[in-house]
Amino acid sequence: MIKKIVFGGIYKHNSNLEKYLPRYYESLNDQKQGYWFPVRVVKEDGSDNIYMVDTYQFEMPYEYQKDYDKMVEFLKSLGEANNNSHYPNSYYANMPFDYYYSARVLITESSIEAFDLLVNLEDCIVVREEEARYYDKEDIFRYVCFWNYHNSRNGVILKKKLAKINYELKIKNLINDALSGRGINAIYDYDVNNVLECVKDANESNSYYDRGRVEYLLKLKKYLDRVSKNYYKYEKKISEELWLWQQKRCLKH
Repeated sequence: MIKKIVFGGIYKHNSNLEKYLPRYYESLNDQKQGYWFPVRVVKEDGSDNIYMVDTYQFEMPYEYQKDYDKMVEFLKSLGEANNNSHYPNSYYANMPFDYYYSARVLITESSIEAFDLLVNLEDCIVVREEEARYYDKEDIFRYVCFWNYHNSRNGVILKKKLAKINYELKIKNLINDALSGRGINAIYDYDVNNVLECVKDANESNSYYDRGRVEYLLKLKKYLDRVSKNYYKYEKKISEELWLWQQKRCLKH
């Protein structure tokens, strides 16, 4: 019996795919992305088949490219027996035939083992890297491509809707941000405030974080503030001395 297919989900293939689609692995094949959508095709003769189509060879309707929620609903509709919301399902299932390295697999009890559900897209939202880096890796899916050359093959970053912030990771990243540009200009108050605000949230949720690292940041900021103050006082002093020297030199000439 074929295990349940999640329409509106996105799949990744595994090594079993080579048994069903050997040309997919040819070195010259650049017509693939490694992500797959399931498409159900029910014909008038009663045949009812499901195909996996590589997203490189999937022509996502333009109106769905701009709206993630509508795109997910569209992909879910590809599991309906008589879906004609845009084109007949067979239109999407047959798209791979336009490519030299056709990437379509008929799903059977054996071929389904070549595919693993990555995630149900209904359970995710699209986020930017700035937000994604605060979550555990199992809650984040990077470089997911929904169609041919999606964002120049960089795709999007997905985050599970129910994912919770990893405060240890977030505070670590915020501290790294604060330290990345340090120098005689010291550490910016804005960056430190971001860290302290996150520490407050972590404490309220009883989440673990590296308290020693936070203390290090605060002590280093205090020191650099003092050093930079002395630096600017000295810089002002020698600038004034240089100006006076230049004035005297001009009078002599």
